[in-house]
Amino acid sequence: MTRKFDRTQIADVARIVAHEAAAPRAVAHPARTFEMPPRLYALTAAAYLSFVAVLATAFATRELILPIAVIAILIGAGFGVPALWARMRPETKGRAMGWSEFRNRGIMTYTGRMNAADATTQVLVLPTLILLWAVAVATIAAFT
Repeated sequence: MTRKFDRTQIADVARIVAHEAAAPRAVAHPARTFEMPPRLYALTAAAYLSFVAVLATAFATRELILPIAVIAILIGAGFGVPALWARMRPETKGRAMGWSEFRNRGIMTYTGRMNAADATTQVLVLPTLILLWAVAVATIAAFT
């Protein structure tokens, strides 16, 4: 069971100790570089924007101007904000891997080390398939 105490009862048994303010500690910043070369992010963003461009060209109507613009802006923000975030450069040891370093060392993934060609394929396969899907839909719409 619980009992209710008033402030005077607590003050009788409480021991108050003055503490000095703790010295500020250095904050460990997380790595913001994502370890992959920026070129792969640029290629991924270009593939998604190409997807939007293909569909915008194939289905160009006045009613779709605003939705297509919103989609393009969201894709730009989805890749632009992390790029700006990675460039803020707090005091961390992490940095974006250069393309030559990526080609020489590869990258460590959850399933083990992966060479550059395999990692590039893994990163770009989905955006490429989405772009090819847009081309297929535009082609079908052009012939119907």
